[in-house]
Amino acid sequence: MSDVERANAQAASLDKKQKSFYKHEESKILRAQLELSQVKGEVDRHVAEKDEEIEQMKRNHQHIVESLQSALDAETRSKNDIMRIRKKVETDLNEMEIQLSHANRQAAEAQKQLRKVQAHLKV
Repeated sequence: MSDVERANAQAASLDKKQKSFYKHEESKILRAQLELSQVKGEVDRHVAEKDEEIEQMKRNHQHIVESLQSALDAETRSKNDIMRIRKKVETDLNEMEIQLSHANRQAAEAQKQLRKVQAHLKV
């Protein structure tokens, strides 16, 4: 075998080894890409689940806030109604006290008149 043939054989062997090496590396890259794609899919699903959980929590908390606001509004309305009723009762009581005072004065005046009439009749 001549030097040229040996060199050609070595070159062919080296070329075959390089092709085998590249195929092996290409296979590793494809496996890595596949694994990466699977991991990305899992991460995307996990993120989507967490997003849904967050949205559900937001809806639940919004419902709670609305319920609390409703209760607060009802309590505020009740308090305002009570204050209005209290003022009316106080006003009515003041008017009744004034009427009672007038009635007492009229009764006292009537008793005075009655005593005068009685005293006058005794004379």
